[in-house]
Amino acid sequence: MISYYRFFLVICCLAVYGLQVNAQTFERIEIGESGCSAEFPATPTLNFKTDENNNRIWSGAVRLEGTRYGILCMEFAEPKLDLTRSGLSSWLLDYLEGLKERFGIVATAGTTTDLELDSNPPATGISESWTTEDLTAWRIRAWIDPYHMAFLYGYGESGMPDLRILLVYLDSFRFPE
Repeated sequence: MISYYRFFLVICCLAVYGLQVNAQTFERIEIGESGCSAEFPATPTLNFKTDENNNRIWSGAVRLEGTRYGILCMEFAEPKLDLTRSGLSSWLLDYLEGLKERFGIVATAGTTTDLELDSNPPATGISESWTTEDLTAWRIRAWIDPYHMAFLYGYGESGMPDLRILLVYLDSFRFPE
């Protein structure tokens, strides 16, 4: 009977330890002065610039346990009020094509369009899996409304990232309220 008790005690201790190791806290971070936010597993360093069209752009990333979590958030100088949800989605797909070239993406899979955010009905989103030439696997989410565009990504720098943590991050984006 005592050996069963010890076995049970060891199993319980291992289970508690395993839960502590896998627990990950997230912090909601405001993306510059855009009013947008996302939950990061660590505090990113954000950079700011204005592009040739006077759009305000914040970008940044954080590396945690071999995974890079990044964001690019744009506040449009000229809101895209003339575009329908379908038009916004097309604009976003075109923008993503440019990013694929910039990041050396050679394959795309699992494209899901027309994602919705309950907190922002005019917004639409896209989810994809990307692969680089050196076979690095990326997961991305991109969102757009008439005033903002955001691109969130994550990839393992040394192997596959923890998908549970990555999906929490990718699903955390919020537009200004």
